[in-house]
Amino acid sequence: NNPSPNTSYYIQVSGYFSTIEGNLCVEIKEKESQKPVNDDCVQAKPIIVNQACSSVSSINSLPSAKKASCMVYATPDLWFSFVAPQEKDIALQINAGFLYNYAVYSGNCSNLTEEYCGKNPDPCDGNIILRGLVPGKTYFLQVASSSFPLKSSEADVCISIYELSKAPLFTPLSLVLNYECLHGVLGRVSYQASGGKGQYQYTGPDPNQILLPGSKVDAFITDEAGCRDFESVTIDCQTPSKCKG
Repeated sequence: NNPSPNTSYYIQVSGYFSTIEGNLCVEIKEKESQKPVNDDCVQAKPIIVNQACSSVSSINSLPSAKKASCMVYATPDLWFSFVAPQEKDIALQINAGFLYNYAVYSGNCSNLTEEYCGKNPDPCDGNIILRGLVPGKTYFLQVASSSFPLKSSEADVCISIYELSKAPLFTPLSLVLNYECLHGVLGRVSYQASGGKGQYQYTGPDPNQILLPGSKVDAFITDEAGCRDFESVTIDCQTPSKCKG
């Protein structure tokens, strides 16, 4: 902390063993000191319904005096506001690089009434659905980290709100394993991925790998949101009848 300007410093990196192997990349960044503008309810950032999100950093945000019912203790948070659309039901998307709790309030910043509270929602479950809002009414959204301090690379938050009928379609990530039999008893596995977000990364047998009968295959896929789906299949290729006996 508080290094002196124009002073040279040296970094020593040592390994656990007698030699250092592999690549090493060192990056030095100036510590940010500015707080987010929407660090409290009074300065809540307005969110326009049915528009794409814009990213906000939570670095240096402070714990709020307001702690929702599902939050164990006050942690650094960010505040947003939105006007409920004509549809009474909305889809809330919170893309964050950290685990978080959220709360939705009505009223004003000096007299907030909690309407919803969610603890560590799973992003792999899709949108957060809020129902029964009053059209034209202003609501406040509080997003609080589940733990702190946060790293700079983890601190971004991106909020989008859609009328439920206009929300982007969400389908949970799904992996299906198929196999084909070769020469009667040998097997080869292929996979199909659907749903989730963005590109997939597949971890499992190579499509050209030949597998013996009875082999159990385990595989999973990961999408851009870090969600995973696991699947297993057992190679059950029977010996052709003309080869038996």
